[in-house]
Amino acid sequence: MGVRKLNKNGDFTFGQGLGNYIKNDDEIVQNVTTRVKSFKNDYFLDTEQYIDWLNDLSKKGNEDLIISNIGRVVAETNDILRVNNISIVQNNNRNATININFDTINNTNLTTQIGV
Repeated sequence: MGVRKLNKNGDFTFGQGLGNYIKNDDEIVQNVTTRVKSFKNDYFLDTEQYIDWLNDLSKKGNEDLIISNIGRVVAETNDILRVNNISIVQNNNRNATININFDTINNTNLTTQIGV
């Protein structure tokens, strides 16, 4: 099907016609990234979708819950067959990188890194 490509700031790209759309594995990775970064209650037709980041990050010791929620969101993404591994690497600047490895319907194994 294809989705509009996002730039490094997460904004839609324009001006290149069909060149602004991505398909296949690039589309799947972008959909996973967008869904993981989305907040619970963002989508008014399904308020339980996505991750309750504000609540989950406000308490210490919630890493297992956060990983479980990320896995749920990734598994519910179109064209994902299975989630193989999720890890979170924290740094000293209160930032983290989420590493996700998953299999797609295109018979590919992909790993994506999401900076938060």
